Amino acid sequence: MIDMFDPVEPRAVLDRISAAAQSGVPLTLVVAGQLHGDRKTRELFLALALSTPRTVRQTAVSWRGLVSAVEAAAGVTVLVDLVVDASAWRTLQQFPLSLGSNAFMRGRVTRAGRGRVAAPEFVSTCLALWQKTGFLEPAELHRLALVYARGEDALLVSTEPALADGAPPQGVGSSGDTPRPEEPGSRASGSLRAVLLAAREGRHEQASEAAAAMYAQVARDLGRLAPETLLWMEVCAEIAHMAMDPVRSCAGWLAVARARLERGEPCDAAEVEACADRAHHQWQRIGSTATLVRLAPQMIELRRLVPGQRSGSLADIQRRTERLSRLDVLSVRPSSNPESAILRLSF
Repeated sequence: MIDMFDPVEPRAVLDRISAAAQSGVPLTLVVAGQLHGDRKTRELFLALALSTPRTVRQTAVSWRGLVSAVEAAAGVTVLVDLVVDASAWRTLQQFPLSLGSNAFMRGRVTRAGRGRVAAPEFVSTCLALWQKTGFLEPAELHRLALVYARGEDALLVSTEPALADGAPPQGVGSSGDTPRPEEPGSRASGSLRAVLLAAREGRHEQASEAAAAMYAQVARDLGRLAPETLLWMEVCAEIAHMAMDPVRSCAGWLAVARARLERGEPCDAAEVEACADRAHHQWQRIGSTATLVRLAPQMIELRRLVPGQRSGSLADIQRRTERLSRLDVLSVRPSSNPESAILRLSF
């Protein structure tokens, strides 16, 4: 069931969710926003459009009320992407976030930062991947989306529904899962799980080789511009990021952006802009002046086509490239590293 509306009044929100939960069909709930904690009672509140830190009791949805609203559902899948204040953060350090015993919840909770505008990158990525690769289950979406939505001071949310005896159901987070018939895409899903696990454990070279092999196979079978092919290109680029290899990551995101444009995606499409932004971010992290200048023409070409939401992105690349291109080598210290040169600005 897809039900979208402008949340303003807490009671109306809870009534809408409760009605959906009582419809007799499984409920999918996407929760993104701000979570506040009451300092005295430690109760959690989900902010709505008119909520402020001082008025959450009157203008926000209590998390306890949200739990009650979904308890009648035949099954609940929940994706959460929440920014929490200091009080809620302390509460969640001791009491994991949950929406009841029949809720399958995945997501992240990020601590609020002063002067930082948070974006729901996790749920946005989940929804985009769900649209492109319908065979991915919520647990698989969670693993992949977190690659793109990491952040400092983040808690990962992962709760499973329980059976009457308290044991997790087979096939959902249990160590003794019953094998299921292979479905279309399940082989790719298994490979994706293994690749992401290797990357998160720091086995970047192994993850990179496996991702490159899957990319080559999918490109050969489905074509180089197929959605699944682009997915593996993105995985390769992000693994390079995780391995702190900005050169390879920048080149990877450049390739993904160009491929998306080539297959006819609009220049202002969210996924195209995200690829351009990631390429730009990785380009800025390159430590080698020569490499940074070498990749600059590709970045300039991309930013002319995809300026993104931040003004001045093209000017930033042009300005930095022009400044670095004016560097002259004055002398070189005795070293095997040619980049240990003493540099002088030429004007």
